[in-house]
Amino acid sequence: MAIKVTEKDVLIERSFLARCFNEPEWIDRAVSRGVNDKCFTQIRRREIWRQLVGFRTSGQPCTPENIQYDSKWPKAAAAELIAEVLDCTNIESTAIFASRNLDDLLWKYRLSTVGPAISDLQLRIERGDEKEDIVRAITKMPDLVADDMHVERKLTDIVKEAQEWARAKAAGIKTNSVEVLTGIQSFDKYATPIQPHEYVVVCARTSVGKSSLMAQMAGHNLNRGLRVAYFTIESSDRSVIQQIAAQQAGVNLRFFHGELQDRQTKYFSCLEQLAEKPLLVFDNDTTLAKIESRCRVLAQSFKPDVVFLDYMNIISNGISESYEKMSSISEAMIPLRKSLGCALIAGAQLNRGNEREDRRPERMDLRDSGSLEEDAHRIIALHRPKKDRNGIEQELDRVLVDYELLQMKCRDGPLAAVKVKFNAPHTFLSEDI
Repeated sequence: MAIKVTEKDVLIERSFLARCFNEPEWIDRAVSRGVNDKCFTQIRRREIWRQLVGFRTSGQPCTPENIQYDSKWPKAAAAELIAEVLDCTNIESTAIFASRNLDDLLWKYRLSTVGPAISDLQLRIERGDEKEDIVRAITKMPDLVADDMHVERKLTDIVKEAQEWARAKAAGIKTNSVEVLTGIQSFDKYATPIQPHEYVVVCARTSVGKSSLMAQMAGHNLNRGLRVAYFTIESSDRSVIQQIAAQQAGVNLRFFHGELQDRQTKYFSCLEQLAEKPLLVFDNDTTLAKIESRCRVLAQSFKPDVVFLDYMNIISNGISESYEKMSSISEAMIPLRKSLGCALIAGAQLNRGNEREDRRPERMDLRDSGSLEEDAHRIIALHRPKKDRNGIEQELDRVLVDYELLQMKCRDGPLAAVKVKFNAPHTFLSEDI
Protein backbone atom coordinates (compact mmCIF):
# COMPACT_ATOMS: atom_id res chain seq x y z
CA MET A 1 0.00 0.00 0.00
CA ALA A 2 2.09 2.90 -1.31
CA ILE A 3 1.40 6.36 0.12
CA LYS A 4 1.34 9.13 -2.46
CA VAL A 5 3.82 11.95 -1.81
CA THR A 6 2.26 15.36 -2.34
CA GLU A 7 3.70 18.86 -2.60
CA LYS A 8 2.32 19.48 0.87
CA ASP A 9 4.39 16.55 2.22
CA VAL A 10 7.55 18.00 0.66
CA LEU A 11 6.81 21.40 2.19
CA ILE A 12 6.23 19.80 5.62
CA GLU A 13 9.59 18.02 5.50
CA ARG A 14 11.49 21.09 4.31
CA SER A 15 9.81 23.34 6.86
CA PHE A 16 10.66 21.00 9.69
CA LEU A 17 14.29 20.72 8.60
CA ALA A 18 14.41 24.53 8.43
CA ARG A 19 13.27 24.70 12.04
CA CYS A 20 15.95 22.19 13.03
CA PHE A 21 18.62 24.38 11.45
CA ASN A 22 17.28 27.47 13.27
CA GLU A 23 16.61 25.77 16.62
CA PRO A 24 18.49 22.43 17.00
CA GLU A 25 16.47 21.53 20.14
CA TRP A 26 13.75 20.42 17.73
CA ILE A 27 16.04 17.55 16.69
CA ASP A 28 15.91 16.23 20.27
CA ARG A 29 12.12 16.52 20.37
CA ALA A 30 11.77 14.70 17.08
CA VAL A 31 14.15 11.90 18.04
CA SER A 32 12.38 11.40 21.39
CA ARG A 33 9.08 10.96 19.51
CA GLY A 34 10.51 8.43 17.07
CA VAL A 35 11.52 10.44 14.00
CA ASN A 36 14.19 8.75 11.87
CA ASP A 37 15.46 9.16 8.32
CA LYS A 38 12.69 6.89 6.99
CA CYS A 39 10.17 9.59 7.92
CA PHE A 40 11.48 11.66 5.01
CA THR A 41 10.30 10.77 1.52
CA GLN A 42 13.36 11.86 -0.46
CA ILE A 43 16.96 10.66 -0.15
CA ARG A 44 18.37 14.20 -0.02
CA ARG A 45 16.22 15.17 2.94
CA ARG A 46 17.05 11.86 4.62
CA GLU A 47 20.75 12.68 4.28
CA ILE A 48 20.22 16.16 5.74
CA TRP A 49 18.37 14.66 8.71
CA ARG A 50 21.08 12.02 9.32
CA GLN A 51 23.76 14.69 9.38
CA LEU A 52 21.74 16.98 11.64
CA VAL A 53 21.31 14.16 14.16
CA GLY A 54 25.04 13.47 13.91
CA PHE A 55 25.85 17.13 14.57
CA ARG A 56 23.54 17.17 17.56
CA THR A 57 25.05 13.96 18.91
CA SER A 58 28.64 15.19 18.68
CA GLY A 59 27.92 18.76 19.76
CA GLN A 60 28.74 20.35 16.40
CA PRO A 61 26.78 23.39 15.15
CA CYS A 62 23.69 22.40 13.15
CA THR A 63 24.38 24.84 10.31
CA PRO A 64 23.90 24.51 6.54
CA GLU A 65 27.64 25.13 6.11
CA ASN A 66 28.43 21.95 8.04
CA ILE A 67 26.45 19.66 5.72
CA GLN A 68 28.96 17.38 3.99
CA TYR A 69 28.75 16.10 0.45
CA ASP A 70 30.19 12.65 -0.13
CA SER A 71 33.01 12.77 -2.67
CA LYS A 72 31.72 9.50 -4.13
CA TRP A 73 28.47 11.11 -5.20
CA PRO A 74 27.99 12.26 -8.78
CA LYS A 75 28.35 16.03 -9.17
CA ALA A 76 24.68 16.30 -10.04
CA ALA A 77 23.65 14.57 -6.80
CA ALA A 78 25.87 16.87 -4.73
CA ALA A 79 24.38 19.89 -6.49
CA GLU A 80 20.87 18.62 -5.74
CA LEU A 81 21.73 18.23 -2.06
CA ILE A 82 23.07 21.79 -1.96
CA ALA A 83 19.86 23.01 -3.57
CA GLU A 84 17.81 21.00 -1.07
CA VAL A 85 19.63 22.60 1.87
CA LEU A 86 18.98 26.06 0.40
CA ASP A 87 15.30 25.24 -0.16
CA CYS A 88 15.01 24.19 3.48
CA THR A 89 16.83 27.15 4.99
CA ASN A 90 14.90 29.68 2.91
CA ILE A 91 11.65 28.64 4.57
CA GLU A 92 10.39 30.57 7.62
CA SER A 93 9.07 28.18 10.28
CA THR A 94 7.54 29.22 13.58
CA ALA A 95 7.45 26.99 16.67
CA ILE A 96 3.71 26.38 16.27
CA PHE A 97 4.14 25.52 12.60
CA ALA A 98 7.10 23.23 13.43
CA SER A 99 5.03 21.37 16.04
CA ARG A 100 2.31 20.79 13.47
CA ASN A 101 4.93 19.67 10.92
CA LEU A 102 6.36 17.17 13.41
CA ASP A 103 2.91 15.66 13.98
CA ASP A 104 2.29 15.45 10.24
CA LEU A 105 5.71 13.92 9.61
CA LEU A 106 5.08 11.14 12.10
CA TRP A 107 1.52 10.57 10.88
CA LYS A 108 2.67 10.14 7.28
CA TYR A 109 5.38 7.71 8.36
CA ARG A 110 2.95 5.64 10.42
CA LEU A 111 0.54 5.50 7.50
CA SER A 112 3.34 4.13 5.31
CA THR A 113 3.86 1.27 7.79
CA VAL A 114 0.22 0.23 7.82
CA GLY A 115 0.28 -1.39 4.37
CA PRO A 116 2.92 -4.05 5.12
CA ALA A 117 1.28 -4.78 8.48
CA ILE A 118 -2.14 -5.30 6.87
CA SER A 119 -0.65 -7.45 4.09
CA ASP A 120 1.12 -9.63 6.67
CA LEU A 121 -2.07 -10.02 8.69
CA GLN A 122 -4.11 -10.90 5.60
CA LEU A 123 -1.54 -13.50 4.54
CA ARG A 124 -1.65 -15.15 7.97
CA ILE A 125 -5.44 -15.31 7.88
CA GLU A 126 -5.45 -16.83 4.37
CA ARG A 127 -2.86 -19.44 5.41
CA GLY A 128 -4.91 -20.39 8.42
CA ASP A 129 -2.17 -19.57 10.94
CA GLU A 130 -2.64 -20.28 14.62
CA LYS A 131 -4.82 -17.88 16.59
CA GLU A 132 -1.85 -16.78 18.71
CA ASP A 133 0.20 -15.83 15.63
CA ILE A 134 -2.69 -13.87 14.10
CA VAL A 135 -3.28 -11.98 17.34
CA ARG A 136 0.44 -11.26 17.57
CA ALA A 137 0.39 -9.87 14.00
CA ILE A 138 -2.45 -7.57 15.00
CA THR A 139 -0.62 -6.30 18.08
CA LYS A 140 2.46 -5.56 15.96
CA MET A 141 0.49 -3.16 13.73
CA PRO A 142 1.44 0.46 14.30
CA ASP A 143 -0.62 2.43 16.76
CA LEU A 144 -1.88 5.39 14.70
CA VAL A 145 -2.92 7.44 17.70
CA ALA A 146 -0.15 7.18 20.28
CA ASP A 147 3.30 8.65 19.65
CA ASP A 148 5.11 5.81 21.39
CA MET A 149 4.62 2.22 20.37
CA HIS A 150 5.76 -0.74 22.41
CA VAL A 151 4.84 -4.30 21.47
CA GLU A 152 5.04 -6.77 24.32
CA ARG A 153 6.88 -9.96 23.45
CA LYS A 154 5.27 -13.37 23.72
CA LEU A 155 6.10 -15.19 26.94
CA THR A 156 7.23 -18.21 24.92
CA ASP A 157 9.77 -16.04 23.07
CA ILE A 158 11.13 -14.64 26.34
CA VAL A 159 11.43 -18.15 27.84
CA LYS A 160 13.17 -19.40 24.70
CA GLU A 161 15.68 -16.54 24.89
CA ALA A 162 16.36 -17.36 28.56
CA GLN A 163 16.87 -21.04 27.69
CA GLU A 164 19.34 -20.22 24.91
CA TRP A 165 21.29 -17.95 27.27
CA ALA A 166 21.45 -20.68 29.96
CA ARG A 167 22.58 -23.36 27.46
CA ALA A 168 25.32 -21.08 26.15
CA LYS A 169 26.54 -20.32 29.67
CA ALA A 170 26.48 -24.02 30.64
CA ALA A 171 28.50 -24.88 27.55
CA GLY A 172 30.99 -22.08 28.19
CA ILE A 173 30.00 -20.32 24.99
CA LYS A 174 30.34 -16.52 25.00
CA THR A 175 27.01 -14.82 24.41
CA ASN A 176 26.50 -11.90 22.05
CA SER A 177 25.57 -9.48 24.84
CA VAL A 178 27.91 -6.54 25.28
CA GLU A 179 29.73 -6.85 28.60
CA VAL A 180 31.53 -3.94 30.25
CA LEU A 181 34.69 -4.61 32.26
CA THR A 182 36.72 -2.56 34.72
CA GLY A 183 39.95 -3.90 33.26
CA ILE A 184 41.07 -5.14 36.68
CA GLN A 185 41.03 -8.86 36.02
CA SER A 186 40.52 -10.18 39.53
CA PHE A 187 37.64 -7.79 40.19
CA ASP A 188 35.94 -8.61 36.88
CA LYS A 189 36.25 -12.30 37.74
CA TYR A 190 34.70 -12.09 41.20
CA ALA A 191 32.26 -9.24 40.66
CA THR A 192 31.20 -10.50 37.16
CA PRO A 193 31.05 -8.26 34.05
CA ILE A 194 28.56 -5.40 33.82
CA GLN A 195 25.62 -6.22 31.54
CA PRO A 196 23.72 -3.88 29.14
CA HIS A 197 20.66 -3.71 31.42
CA GLU A 198 22.57 -2.32 34.41
CA TYR A 199 22.56 1.14 35.98
CA VAL A 200 25.83 1.19 37.94
CA VAL A 201 26.94 3.66 40.60
CA VAL A 202 30.69 4.14 41.11
CA CYS A 203 31.29 5.89 44.42
CA ALA A 204 34.17 7.19 46.52
CA ARG A 205 35.13 10.02 48.80
CA THR A 206 36.21 13.30 47.23
CA SER A 207 39.61 13.08 45.47
CA VAL A 208 39.94 9.33 46.08
CA GLY A 209 39.70 8.39 42.40
CA LYS A 210 36.19 7.68 41.11
CA SER A 211 36.77 9.86 38.02
CA SER A 212 40.09 8.11 37.43
CA LEU A 213 38.42 4.70 37.64
CA MET A 214 35.68 5.74 35.22
CA ALA A 215 38.18 7.17 32.74
CA GLN A 216 40.24 3.97 33.03
CA MET A 217 37.14 1.86 32.39
CA ALA A 218 36.26 3.99 29.38
CA GLY A 219 39.73 3.53 27.90
CA HIS A 220 39.78 -0.20 28.58
CA ASN A 221 36.41 -0.80 26.94
CA LEU A 222 37.31 1.37 23.96
CA ASN A 223 40.30 -0.92 23.41
CA ARG A 224 37.89 -3.87 23.53
CA GLY A 225 35.97 -2.35 20.62
CA LEU A 226 33.02 -0.92 22.55
CA ARG A 227 31.35 2.37 21.65
CA VAL A 228 31.65 4.80 24.55
CA ALA A 229 29.90 8.07 25.42
CA TYR A 230 31.29 10.08 28.34
CA PHE A 231 29.59 12.99 30.15
CA THR A 232 31.93 15.04 32.32
CA ILE A 233 30.15 17.62 34.44
CA GLU A 234 33.10 18.83 36.50
CA SER A 235 36.03 18.85 34.06
CA SER A 236 36.49 19.41 30.31
CA ASP A 237 36.35 17.10 27.32
CA ARG A 238 40.06 17.65 26.74
CA SER A 239 40.98 16.65 30.30
CA VAL A 240 39.08 13.37 29.90
CA ILE A 241 40.94 12.55 26.68
CA GLN A 242 44.26 13.53 28.25
CA GLN A 243 43.65 11.36 31.30
CA ILE A 244 42.72 8.27 29.28
CA ALA A 245 45.82 8.68 27.09
CA ALA A 246 48.05 9.30 30.13
CA GLN A 247 46.71 6.21 31.90
CA GLN A 248 47.40 4.05 28.88
CA ALA A 249 50.84 5.54 28.24
CA GLY A 250 51.85 5.54 31.91
CA VAL A 251 52.84 9.20 32.09
CA ASN A 252 52.46 11.95 34.67
CA LEU A 253 50.74 14.87 32.94
CA ARG A 254 51.64 17.30 35.72
CA PHE A 255 55.35 16.69 35.09
CA PHE A 256 55.17 15.78 31.42
CA HIS A 257 58.30 17.76 30.58
CA GLY A 258 60.28 15.42 32.85
CA GLU A 259 59.05 12.18 31.28
CA LEU A 260 61.44 10.09 29.19
CA GLN A 261 61.24 10.58 25.44
CA ASP A 262 59.81 7.11 24.80
CA ARG A 263 57.03 7.76 27.34
CA GLN A 264 56.18 11.07 25.68
CA THR A 265 56.14 9.36 22.29
CA LYS A 266 53.82 6.68 23.62
CA TYR A 267 51.47 9.34 25.00
CA PHE A 268 51.18 11.05 21.59
CA SER A 269 50.58 7.63 20.01
CA CYS A 270 47.75 6.96 22.49
CA LEU A 271 46.17 10.31 21.62
CA GLU A 272 46.28 9.49 17.91
CA GLN A 273 44.69 6.09 18.58
CA LEU A 274 41.94 7.69 20.66
CA ALA A 275 41.10 9.96 17.73
CA GLU A 276 40.11 6.84 15.77
CA LYS A 277 38.07 5.24 18.56
CA PRO A 278 34.23 5.31 18.79
CA LEU A 279 34.26 7.81 21.66
CA LEU A 280 32.15 10.91 22.28
CA VAL A 281 32.86 13.25 25.22
CA PHE A 282 30.39 15.92 26.36
CA ASP A 283 31.26 18.69 28.82
CA ASN A 284 28.51 21.25 28.21
CA ASP A 285 25.51 19.19 29.29
CA THR A 286 25.33 20.05 32.98
CA THR A 287 21.58 19.80 33.60
CA LEU A 288 19.51 16.64 33.81
CA ALA A 289 17.22 17.86 31.02
CA LYS A 290 20.16 18.41 28.64
CA ILE A 291 21.71 15.03 29.48
CA GLU A 292 18.38 13.25 28.89
CA SER A 293 17.93 15.08 25.59
CA ARG A 294 21.46 14.22 24.46
CA CYS A 295 21.00 10.57 25.40
CA ARG A 296 17.83 10.30 23.31
CA VAL A 297 19.81 11.49 20.31
CA LEU A 298 22.71 9.15 21.14
CA ALA A 299 20.38 6.15 21.22
CA GLN A 300 19.19 6.92 17.70
CA SER A 301 22.52 7.82 16.10
CA PHE A 302 25.75 6.88 17.88
CA LYS A 303 24.24 3.82 19.63
CA PRO A 304 26.77 3.52 22.49
CA ASP A 305 27.61 0.25 24.27
CA VAL A 306 28.23 2.05 27.56
CA VAL A 307 27.65 5.59 28.83
CA PHE A 308 29.65 7.18 31.68
CA LEU A 309 28.28 10.08 33.72
CA ASP A 310 30.81 11.86 35.96
CA TYR A 311 29.19 12.66 38.31
CA MET A 312 25.61 12.83 39.65
CA ASN A 313 26.03 15.09 42.70
CA ILE A 314 26.78 18.17 40.59
CA ILE A 315 24.08 17.71 37.95
CA SER A 316 21.52 20.51 38.05
CA ASN A 317 17.83 19.62 37.95
CA GLY A 318 16.15 22.67 39.46
CA ILE A 319 15.83 21.18 42.97
CA SER A 320 17.77 22.96 45.70
CA GLU A 321 17.36 20.55 48.64
CA SER A 322 20.25 18.04 48.41
CA TYR A 323 18.40 14.87 49.42
CA GLU A 324 15.43 15.49 47.12
CA LYS A 325 17.76 16.50 44.30
CA MET A 326 19.83 13.32 44.43
CA SER A 327 16.75 11.13 44.80
CA SER A 328 15.22 12.74 41.72
CA ILE A 329 18.41 12.35 39.67
CA SER A 330 18.86 8.73 40.71
CA GLU A 331 15.26 7.88 39.79
CA ALA A 332 15.84 9.47 36.37
CA MET A 333 18.79 7.16 35.69
CA ILE A 334 16.59 4.06 35.28
CA PRO A 335 14.46 5.34 32.35
CA LEU A 336 17.57 7.04 30.97
CA ARG A 337 19.40 3.69 30.82
CA LYS A 338 16.38 2.08 29.16
CA SER A 339 16.22 4.80 26.50
CA LEU A 340 19.94 4.29 25.80
CA GLY A 341 19.66 0.50 25.62
CA CYS A 342 23.10 0.01 27.17
CA ALA A 343 24.90 0.05 30.52
CA LEU A 344 24.89 3.40 32.31
CA ILE A 345 27.73 4.01 34.78
CA ALA A 346 27.37 7.09 36.98
CA GLY A 347 29.72 8.50 39.60
CA ALA A 348 28.56 9.56 43.07
CA GLN A 349 30.17 10.84 46.25
CA LEU A 350 30.35 9.11 49.60
CA ASN A 351 29.89 11.04 52.83
CA ARG A 352 32.64 11.29 55.45
CA GLY A 353 31.34 8.49 57.66
CA ASN A 354 33.69 5.72 56.58
CA GLU A 355 36.63 8.13 56.29
CA ARG A 356 36.24 9.36 59.89
CA GLU A 357 35.86 5.81 61.20
CA ASP A 358 38.53 4.36 58.87
CA ARG A 359 36.31 1.52 57.70
CA ARG A 360 35.09 0.14 54.42
CA PRO A 361 32.24 2.20 52.96
CA GLU A 362 28.71 0.86 53.09
CA ARG A 363 25.69 1.63 50.98
CA MET A 364 24.32 3.94 53.64
CA ASP A 365 27.41 6.15 53.13
CA LEU A 366 26.20 7.34 49.71
CA ARG A 367 25.98 11.10 50.06
CA ASP A 368 22.65 12.99 50.14
CA SER A 369 20.48 10.07 49.08
CA GLY A 370 19.03 6.80 50.24
CA SER A 371 17.43 6.19 46.85
CA LEU A 372 20.79 5.59 45.14
CA GLU A 373 21.28 2.30 46.92
CA GLU A 374 17.73 1.26 46.01
CA ASP A 375 17.73 2.36 42.37
CA ALA A 376 21.18 1.13 41.28
CA HIS A 377 21.54 -2.36 39.88
CA ARG A 378 25.15 -2.44 41.03
CA ILE A 379 27.26 -0.29 43.35
CA ILE A 380 31.06 -0.23 43.09
CA ALA A 381 33.14 1.67 45.65
CA LEU A 382 36.76 2.76 45.94
CA HIS A 383 38.23 2.74 49.45
CA ARG A 384 41.54 4.23 50.55
CA PRO A 385 42.40 3.00 54.10
CA LYS A 386 44.43 5.30 56.31
CA LYS A 387 47.11 2.61 56.67
CA ASP A 388 48.60 0.32 54.04
CA ARG A 389 48.84 -3.49 54.18
CA ASN A 390 51.89 -3.21 56.47
CA GLY A 391 50.19 -0.86 58.94
CA ILE A 392 52.09 2.22 57.70
CA GLU A 393 50.23 5.54 57.45
CA GLN A 394 49.42 6.39 53.81
CA GLU A 395 50.55 9.98 53.40
CA LEU A 396 49.01 12.21 50.72
CA ASP A 397 52.29 12.45 48.76
CA ARG A 398 52.58 8.68 48.40
CA VAL A 399 53.09 7.42 44.82
CA LEU A 400 51.65 3.88 45.16
CA VAL A 401 48.64 3.72 47.45
CA ASP A 402 46.88 0.62 48.79
CA TYR A 403 43.23 0.67 47.79
CA GLU A 404 40.26 -1.67 47.92
CA LEU A 405 37.79 -2.02 45.07
CA LEU A 406 34.45 -3.16 46.45
CA GLN A 407 31.23 -4.37 44.95
CA MET A 408 28.71 -3.40 47.62
CA LYS A 409 25.60 -4.38 45.67
CA CYS A 410 24.70 -6.46 42.62
CA ARG A 411 21.12 -7.57 42.13
CA ASP A 412 21.97 -10.69 40.20
CA GLY A 413 25.57 -11.25 41.25
CA PRO A 414 27.94 -11.55 44.22
CA LEU A 415 29.50 -8.99 46.48
CA ALA A 416 33.25 -8.65 46.04
CA ALA A 417 36.34 -7.04 47.58
CA VAL A 418 39.66 -6.88 45.75
CA LYS A 419 42.94 -5.28 46.84
CA VAL A 420 44.39 -2.93 44.23
CA LYS A 421 47.18 -0.40 43.89
CA PHE A 422 46.55 3.22 42.86
CA ASN A 423 49.38 4.85 40.97
CA ALA A 424 48.76 8.48 41.93
CA PRO A 425 50.99 10.21 39.30
CA HIS A 426 49.40 8.14 36.51
CA THR A 427 45.90 8.10 38.10
CA PHE A 428 45.77 4.36 37.32
CA LEU A 429 44.45 1.37 39.28
CA SER A 430 46.12 -2.02 38.90
CA GLU A 431 46.18 -5.47 40.44
CA ASP A 432 47.81 -5.72 43.86
CA ILE A 433 50.55 -8.23 43.10
